[in-house]
Amino acid sequence: MKNQTSGLSSIQYVLGQQHSIENLNQLKADEGLAETLMALGLAHYAQSTKSTLELAAEAVQKTIATSNVNPAQIDACVYATNTLDLKEQSPDGIVTLLANLGLSKAMINGVFGWECANLFLAWQNAINLIHTDMADTVLVITADRCLDPNQRLVPPGISVLSDGACAALVTRETSKSDFILRALSHVSKPGMTQIDPNSDTQNYFVGVGNGLNESAQKALVQSKFTLTDINQVCMNNYNLSLLNTFSRKIGFSPKQLYRKNIGRFGHCWAADAWINLSDYQESGELQAGQGVALMGTSPFHWSSAVVTKV
Repeated sequence: MKNQTSGLSSIQYVLGQQHSIENLNQLKADEGLAETLMALGLAHYAQSTKSTLELAAEAVQKTIATSNVNPAQIDACVYATNTLDLKEQSPDGIVTLLANLGLSKAMINGVFGWECANLFLAWQNAINLIHTDMADTVLVITADRCLDPNQRLVPPGISVLSDGACAALVTRETSKSDFILRALSHVSKPGMTQIDPNSDTQNYFVGVGNGLNESAQKALVQSKFTLTDINQVCMNNYNLSLLNTFSRKIGFSPKQLYRKNIGRFGHCWAADAWINLSDYQESGELQAGQGVALMGTSPFHWSSAVVTKV
């Protein structure tokens, strides 16, 4: 779909309680790993005792509270998760969550299995609903929680996972939004699933870097923005060394990277890009008309977007 233009508003998120990565049993079992990750910018992770749906509900409540939208007028919801557990995130549970929050007419779509690029596929689904005249306002939610709290290391040791949820409104109307989407691109290479990141690390990172670069270049062309037009780059919160490598691969300066949340909570699954964008907006550093590149990655799928501040 060539026309991706749409509004993005009221990005809100919730995280679990902050802990030092030095407390992770998974890292204690590998001598020196915690120190290595901390030297690369990682310091904390967020763990929640709440269910994934409870985290999602909190994020949605905050989004609705900060918007001027009546929840009963929201036409659709796209719910994304990579930690699908039918006992904790059943279809009935998601429907009940939306009904309890006043979304009385929202049709529900789900995005699962695209790992830490889930948010961008959910975002694309929302845009598709708008540009096929099925919706004017779509709520997008991404929510994940480590089902095994002792398994938080992202292979091959590139970050640590946090529990959390993020929500926002994607709208046909752009003048009253916080951001305008200028481009959204996707690249998939299913064959990458055959590369073991632990035993074939070099080829794995080469493949991921190539896929991310391809999606980023497509988004820049679609948006008609140059590398230097981009004020900030919001990627998944991996360690600084890897992010610097990826940014140089694309052509960005490492100075363009938003990195303030790497030490704060590490990697909150697919939510990183929107959380980083929200925090960057709240900092007051982003001015109207300035461009931000957003990127989401999985082992086999990469998405990139360009938005401008309204």
